[in-house]
Amino acid sequence: MRSLYDRYPFKSAKKFVPVALEHGYSREDALNFLRSLVHDAKHNPRDYYLPIYSEQSDAYQFDTLVQSRNASPRYFLIIINVNSRKLYSYPMNSKSSSSVLDALTRFKSEVQNINSLTSDEDRAYLDRLTLKFMMDNHIDYRTTSQHDHTRLGIVNRVIRTLRDMNHERDFTVESMRRCVDAYNDSVHSSTNLKPNEFSKGDELSYIERMRSMSDSKKSTLPIGSHVRTVLPRTMGKRRGSLSEHAYVIDSLSGNKFIVRAKDDSIALYPRSQLVKSTPNVPLADTIDQSSHGIVKRIIGHHIRGDNVRYDVEWQGGTRGTIPMSYLRSGRPIHVTEVEKNYWGSSVTN
Repeated sequence: MRSLYDRYPFKSAKKFVPVALEHGYSREDALNFLRSLVHDAKHNPRDYYLPIYSEQSDAYQFDTLVQSRNASPRYFLIIINVNSRKLYSYPMNSKSSSSVLDALTRFKSEVQNINSLTSDEDRAYLDRLTLKFMMDNHIDYRTTSQHDHTRLGIVNRVIRTLRDMNHERDFTVESMRRCVDAYNDSVHSSTNLKPNEFSKGDELSYIERMRSMSDSKKSTLPIGSHVRTVLPRTMGKRRGSLSEHAYVIDSLSGNKFIVRAKDDSIALYPRSQLVKSTPNVPLADTIDQSSHGIVKRIIGHHIRGDNVRYDVEWQGGTRGTIPMSYLRSGRPIHVTEVEKNYWGSSVTN
């Protein structure tokens, strides 16, 4: 049926059913096939965006603002409080790990308390000394996952806002300071408060409101339900298409859904990228080559310099070897439960 459709890609039953009948298929088979097709999705991801907030105070996102080659400074490390939207900036002459570490150290001295930091997987952020800074200061450091492009929405948005506020292509230290001060002294649309005036009481109310909104949207996909994923948009298409096969909602990881294929390979997706599947859509054999399954246990390890690789057994009984970073995907300094079971009491977060 798929090869027939590739030759006669009619989306309407009126067009496709006669072709299917002519080639020996039944009307029912043709209609079922059309229902499972990867047509343009009517799913609007924005309707399912979960609010980006933190259950704890002192949670931040950060990213590097890159200027033109002749700018001085060439870079700024931009850091924003997830709940209050209080904004901070630190000039850097390079985007090396040492410059990032220096900026983070200055930030720590300014705010004192940091419960969590979230960034993308820039090499400078994942440097050994930067990760040591996170561990030494008991910071829950998180990075973006493969299929989640909205997790850093707050810091990405504020960098665009800063650029809009500046009258020139590049910032000076002084112009950046003026923009940051103006931002922190203006009412933010998400909180209806000025970041400078956002109190602990305001934060508790904000967290409760965001939690209720998040729970309501997550509850629309119960554990065990079948879903299809929204595929990246292609040129000329205004709406996304859906994956050909379905996956099972395995569990929740924070605000993300863990989806699983037949071979127990898994991936993390935000709610906005998942659509309820109809019963006739078959389950996928696997997710993709870059995904990995659920690790049942660690059976051995190899250490070379700062790199650790684990011999693991997946759920389902197959075995393989993976870098430690695969096991800690999204939380590079967080010791997982399977690691604790393997190492015993000798390892802690």
